[in-house]
Amino acid sequence: MLLALALALLAQPSPAATSQEQLVAKLKPTIVNVYVYTSAGLAGDLPGNSAATGFIVDAARGWIATNRHVCGISPATFKVTFYDGEVTNAVHLLYYDPWHDLAILRVDTAAVHLPLRETPRGDTKELQEQEKIILIGNNDGSNYTVLYGEIINTSRNPEVSPDVPGDNHRHSSSFQYVLNSRGGSSGSPVVDPQGRVIGINHSGNDVTGDALRVEYLDDTLRCLRAGRPSCRGDVGVVLDLIPIADARRHLHLPDETIERIRAAAGGTELKNLIYVKKLISGGPAEGELQPGDVVVSAAGRVLGAALYDFDKAVDERLGGAIDVEVMRNGRPLSVRLKVENAEAGKIRRFATVGGGTFHEITPEVKRRFGVERPGVVLSQTTIGSSLDVGSRYDKTPMFRQVVFQAINGVPTPDLDSFAREVSKLKSGVPFYATARDFVSTDGSSKIMLLELDLKFYPLRLYRLSPESLEWEEEPSAPGADKAR
Repeated sequence: MLLALALALLAQPSPAATSQEQLVAKLKPTIVNVYVYTSAGLAGDLPGNSAATGFIVDAARGWIATNRHVCGISPATFKVTFYDGEVTNAVHLLYYDPWHDLAILRVDTAAVHLPLRETPRGDTKELQEQEKIILIGNNDGSNYTVLYGEIINTSRNPEVSPDVPGDNHRHSSSFQYVLNSRGGSSGSPVVDPQGRVIGINHSGNDVTGDALRVEYLDDTLRCLRAGRPSCRGDVGVVLDLIPIADARRHLHLPDETIERIRAAAGGTELKNLIYVKKLISGGPAEGELQPGDVVVSAAGRVLGAALYDFDKAVDERLGGAIDVEVMRNGRPLSVRLKVENAEAGKIRRFATVGGGTFHEITPEVKRRFGVERPGVVLSQTTIGSSLDVGSRYDKTPMFRQVVFQAINGVPTPDLDSFAREVSKLKSGVPFYATARDFVSTDGSSKIMLLELDLKFYPLRLYRLSPESLEWEEEPSAPGADKAR
């Protein structure tokens, strides 16, 4: 009898296990599966289907957080499935971050029958290595897979696909964790032991993952709820983290500056420091900062490795200026930088013609390729069409990065001037374009002799409606009917 009682006790789950199971069961109804079909690719987005994860952040408004790379920025249709199996296609892309891997979808709550529940959120202020985490998501296509792991690095700036189409990465304050197994889980909430979201999974490999700190999401939600026209400031700089020993040896950072930064960290272990990796051509930091500058403080706050604190200080001064203190080759330097609107570089119009998709140059094209002169970008082309020009990536043959600067000698610095000159062309009649192919090893300006198939691929212009969040076709450009 005693043996039977002992076996029965062993078979019962421990209180900790029961609590963890209850926690996961409570969280699952707040998490959704996201399905995306992209019809035309802008800025490196590729047509096709994808599936990922999201979680509810505002039940009353029907807002769902996920990754920017999940939603893309192009014309697309979305589908969301809930834990009880309900499905809705009444979904639109409400917001995407200019460069952090964050996006907000909006579900029409009137089209959903079940009551929506928000995922609780915490913060990363006291984040510690070896802290346990839970990740719930659409891993390897298996809905609501639960993974357990622990944090191994509290200060990360993961390199996010620098050579892949659609890269928008500058810098993002993230943390890294190790999992017992891993599959595709983009947009999954990373949850602490109390069941609070502390990050959004956005990159990694089969062993470790990286999560964007939840503070970026909280700041964005406050901005959107307040109805502000922009949520993100920009000083035109790409930052990264460097080990303290390397900053001392290679960037000549004085020991007294290192001690000052460590003292400001308040006893928190400090492994890395922020430094300037690259400047954006034409941005506020150009001519003021240099690659290799170690960033000591922003707006009077000593940063250490806190990339998020730098970003927040910039965002809070949008439309104004920010004071930045750096050490350059061992010497202190203070600069005041204008804070521009990062949202201004978003694509809100595009054109299709001749089998190609065009939009104006974005800040990320400038960052990746050092573009200085204006123009319009051929970002995608139909294989075999009259605009199947420029170099190809092996895995993404539709992707292009050809900047058109002039047509028949007339400059085309923006989409309107491009459309105006294209409207003068006739189908099948050769013309000359001045262009730069940035996928090629030689990205200098060249003259290209081209012709357009306007019968099957006429000129069409599209604009994103801020009211409906739909891409709408604009009236035909002057002369477009004649060109066909």
